[in-house]
Amino acid sequence: MPIRVALAHRTRYRYDREVALSPHEIRLRPAPHCRTPILAYSLSIEPAEHFINWQQDPYGNFVARVVFPQKTDRLEVTVDLHAELTVVDPFDFFVEPDAQAFPFAYAPALAKELAPFLETANDGDRLQAWVKRFRDEAPRGISTVDLLVRANQRVKDDVGYVVRMEPGVQAPDDTLALQRGSCRDSAWLLVQVLRRLGIAARFASGYLIQLAPDVKPLVGPPGVERDFTDLHAWAEAYVPGAGWIGLDPTSGLLAGEGHLPLACTASPGSAAPITGLADVADVQFDFTMSVARLDEAPRVTRPYSDAQWQAIDALGERVDAALAAQDVRLTQGGEPTFVAIDDPDAPEWNITALSPAKRERAETLLRKLKTRFAPGGLLHHGQGKWYPGEPLPRWALGVHWRADGVPLWHDATRLADTRTHGVNSLDDARQVLDVLVERLAVANPHVIGAYERDEKREALIGFVLPLAAMQTEDEATRWQSSAWPFPDGRLQAVAGDSPLGFRLPLASLPEALPVKTALTVEARAGHVAIFVPPIERVGDYIALVAAIEASAAQTRIALVIEGYPPPRDPRLRALLVTPDPGVIEVNVQPASSWPELVEITRTLYDEARLTGLATEKFMLDGRHAGTGGGNHVTLGGATLDDSPLLRRPDLLQSLITYWQNHPALSYLFSGNFIGPTSQAPRVDEARDDRLYELAIAFQQLARLQAAGPVEPDDVDSLLRHLLTDLTGNTHRAEFSIDKLHSRDTPTGRLGLLEFRAFEMPPHARMAAVQMLLLRALVARFWREPYRAPLVPWGTALHDRWLLPHFVIADLRDVIGDLARHDFAFASDWFDPFVEFRFPHFGSVTYAGITLELRQAIEPWHVLGEEIHRAGTSRYVDSSVERLQMKATGFVAERHAVTCNGRALPMTPTGVPGEFVAGVRFKAWNPPSSLHRSIGVQAPLRFDLVDRWSQRSLGGCTYHVAHPGGRNYDAFPVNASEAESRRRSRFWPHGHAPGPVTLHDEPPNPALPTTLDLRWVP
Repeated sequence: MPIRVALAHRTRYRYDREVALSPHEIRLRPAPHCRTPILAYSLSIEPAEHFINWQQDPYGNFVARVVFPQKTDRLEVTVDLHAELTVVDPFDFFVEPDAQAFPFAYAPALAKELAPFLETANDGDRLQAWVKRFRDEAPRGISTVDLLVRANQRVKDDVGYVVRMEPGVQAPDDTLALQRGSCRDSAWLLVQVLRRLGIAARFASGYLIQLAPDVKPLVGPPGVERDFTDLHAWAEAYVPGAGWIGLDPTSGLLAGEGHLPLACTASPGSAAPITGLADVADVQFDFTMSVARLDEAPRVTRPYSDAQWQAIDALGERVDAALAAQDVRLTQGGEPTFVAIDDPDAPEWNITALSPAKRERAETLLRKLKTRFAPGGLLHHGQGKWYPGEPLPRWALGVHWRADGVPLWHDATRLADTRTHGVNSLDDARQVLDVLVERLAVANPHVIGAYERDEKREALIGFVLPLAAMQTEDEATRWQSSAWPFPDGRLQAVAGDSPLGFRLPLASLPEALPVKTALTVEARAGHVAIFVPPIERVGDYIALVAAIEASAAQTRIALVIEGYPPPRDPRLRALLVTPDPGVIEVNVQPASSWPELVEITRTLYDEARLTGLATEKFMLDGRHAGTGGGNHVTLGGATLDDSPLLRRPDLLQSLITYWQNHPALSYLFSGNFIGPTSQAPRVDEARDDRLYELAIAFQQLARLQAAGPVEPDDVDSLLRHLLTDLTGNTHRAEFSIDKLHSRDTPTGRLGLLEFRAFEMPPHARMAAVQMLLLRALVARFWREPYRAPLVPWGTALHDRWLLPHFVIADLRDVIGDLARHDFAFASDWFDPFVEFRFPHFGSVTYAGITLELRQAIEPWHVLGEEIHRAGTSRYVDSSVERLQMKATGFVAERHAVTCNGRALPMTPTGVPGEFVAGVRFKAWNPPSSLHRSIGVQAPLRFDLVDRWSQRSLGGCTYHVAHPGGRNYDAFPVNASEAESRRRSRFWPHGHAPGPVTLHDEPPNPALPTTLDLRWVP
């Protein structure tokens, strides 16, 4: 988002006597072609007795000609300007076909106009040699743009930057000989280089504004440490089709929004900021420059100021105190998801779940998190989910550690690094097993060789030790084994790529065997891997891990620990990293306090970024999105008995009802894919009778609670069939109680409620604020349950509640409700979420009326099954988009807003003169979509129409793609490039000419506050 800054520049000349000043020319006003919006400008000159005349020089630069009628002992020039640093993509230009490859020739008429910018100074030997060498090294057929970038970078590399106070500009040969120079020296050298290459170039003098970055880049220059401004010089090259392109040889980069040109001329002498004469005298010269931030819109790289975060942190402590006073025993966990920063196009970061690159990055992240959270933890390689159609189960990497701080695994060097190939063999694996059997003191151990058949023979791949912990009265850990009856003592492993422990033919074993679980060892990728069998008691698991580590130490062999994780127990904590389609998912350990929650979130985001993982993605058109994998949040307790949701079932009822009453809680924090066919539909987005049945369930829940403690099974049976998607899937719901107290799965009775609709916030502090909102609502409902009736929103749910204005208004109601319960959230804490979810495209003002265009929400329709060679599939139709138009200063009786000639249903917001409406339209035409006969309805031209004069007072235009027809072949690399793409698609002009005839349309019964361009009334 734009940052508004104030630049102050003061230049002083102090004379030792009064002198007469000749007329002075001052070039300190941004030139007309400056791309950075200048919101305010002031030029002050002392002495006050002077005359000033503004004019433009032959190059079109602004020049103030100042006449001083009286003598003076000082001259002081002060510039103060306000600029809006809006992201500029320096590569957003086109090149004419004839000029795309170097060398090229200007058309005769154009060459004549550019003649002053093609003149070369007296050639020097060094400059000639430099240009020749550069020409010779340039690849044959190099593009003109690549040549400009290469020349700019080469000058930057060959000339060291120095501050040089002497007046004038060095000759290019001198600059090359010294290998150093000021910015004006490098700029003039580049101008001369480009002219000798046949490219018109000019010298640019101006202001350079550099703001300290919110986040230091992982690669490349780190940027300035503090906000900075100075007079600067650079070069501009003229390329047919693109016009003048700014090149800054001091940094080696193209000129951006921080470059404010004051004068662009054929020679440096014509671009001097101040020129004029004075009588002979001793003079003292000094100048000062500063830049200050006036206004910063919230942005995902810096969502909160320090003062805001202090207030947020203080509220977090207040909520903690309320939870403790009420003995709520709340814990919060989550499943944040991440994508690669540097490889956004790869399938594993878009559609597929597994890849070697994803596995390597996941282990790197896990090791970093282990160092930060659990230095004495156990790295565990387990098996994750296995979905139909996937050839192999997914992996699950975890770190497990003891809550009391005692190390579960002492020596991290004895844990193998599977990111690299090891040197161990099957003999090493047998050696470790022999030592382990001795340390475990297994009674009558029975070790079996495991074989696998390939095309030619059977090969020994590992060893199997049937093993189980014995149940003893003193709870001491003792181990037993038993013989497994296989012919010739040879176990034939099931074919596959999974660890040996998952490939045992257990179904063929007799039922009467005393031990039917096994520990296995094998050598895989040069590492000795030990498969741990399922163990019921946590004490037995800890004892086994201790014996394994001791065996690793005795044999001096690093091990891979895989198989079954420790049993769930509050004395152990766990953190898992798993793959999902397009993302890496991290199941973080639950936090029981606000400080712990903030520390976990901040650490995770920091370490993920250092691993090359991002929390956001960008679409080709610059729209901002989360990772696509969501950020599911869980509420529960340290144990099943501690779970607030089972101790007080009315808490669950309060949360469900409150979310249903306040759609903002569903849509402000969600991802792009919402609605009844999404991964997390609201309770009222599925069947029409769902609310009625849910109300009956709540009546029954209240009756049971009034009679005494409610059994957890009753809570599950009352709600599980109502918290589902359209197909009845109990997991795909906004409120998922699969892990509350379900008997369907081993992990179904954990006392957890999962919020599945939360999208991944791009910043750790935004994620923390999300969690704080949940914590505050739990504290509020524990104190006073929420008993409001369910609201049948009907079609309004996907009409008004998908427009940002009504979402923001609803959120303010939530904030007001929390304030009445002593939890004072500030509304501006959620501004970053609004900008992330509903980005601002642009605003225009005509006749005192402001029109503002923002992104709105559009549910994606899941289409019917279609048959393909690989089987059947169902497309998601994303061809329809929705925008919000807001008008302020609007008079409904006089004004109208039209889109492509059709009047918008402007709806009053309750604020005098403020109206909003939505616009729904076909944005593109994919191969499979609804209503294929409807063509693309973009671009959208909005007009502010005066009904009295039947004329458009002005307008704006929204493009769904680059208005110049530019096709992007890569996703934006960061939020700045994404913002520049979004802004390029909005034009603050483009109204309908001539008389305008309005045809008022009847309201759309399904969408009364939205104009659906596809609907013909």
